[in-house]
Amino acid sequence: MMIYKYKNAPKRKGFSINQELIRPYSTDRIQLPGLLYTPDVPTNKIVIHIHGMSGNFYEDEFNDNLARVYTNNGYAFLPFNNRGMNYITEMHKGNEFVIKGSSYELFEDCVIDIEGIVNWVKERGYNHIVLEGHSYGCNKAVYYYTQKQDESVKMIVLLAPCDIPKEVENYTGKDYQTCIRKAKELIENGKKEELIDFCVFANGKISAKTFYTDLLYNRTCDFF
Repeated sequence: MMIYKYKNAPKRKGFSINQELIRPYSTDRIQLPGLLYTPDVPTNKIVIHIHGMSGNFYEDEFNDNLARVYTNNGYAFLPFNNRGMNYITEMHKGNEFVIKGSSYELFEDCVIDIEGIVNWVKERGYNHIVLEGHSYGCNKAVYYYTQKQDESVKMIVLLAPCDIPKEVENYTGKDYQTCIRKAKELIENGKKEELIDFCVFANGKISAKTFYTDLLYNRTCDFF
């Protein structure tokens, strides 16, 4: 197993912002844990942070800085895990576990993830909502808003949006067309869940359905 180490990694400083571990649900009842940061003064304003491909709410250390900035300016801040967290992962659904992660997710399911979080914050009195996406999360934030047109969403923040299919083509290089052919063949043979080689950000595998349905040109998420 190869372990990557970062040289001269900065030490994390103490963190004193009000925090609460929460466990809201998508509208199809998948548990999506998150961390709610709140300012000292009560507010109806909140930033919902949508992580990027294979991300999560607890490893992106820049969330600490975002939390400080937002809470210092009267906003609550909520990063959460969506069903595209990590590469392959187990997630609670009712009394069972389901296998999710970026290797299996379908882009359009971002709507039911974000809608679940939006419903949760509304129930707690937040009616001035900012959707913030990072990387692949930018696509999800924009797509959710175009589908729902929720008047409670006042702003959208895009952190490092990227051209997903172009990035996939760049990373796979000479294997790009091979991946397309393999994914299409598997889907046509009823094996859409089967994993193919996919070397992006150290991920070694992705399901045929996710690759072919979402990560190529002219798919639903291809608008940056």
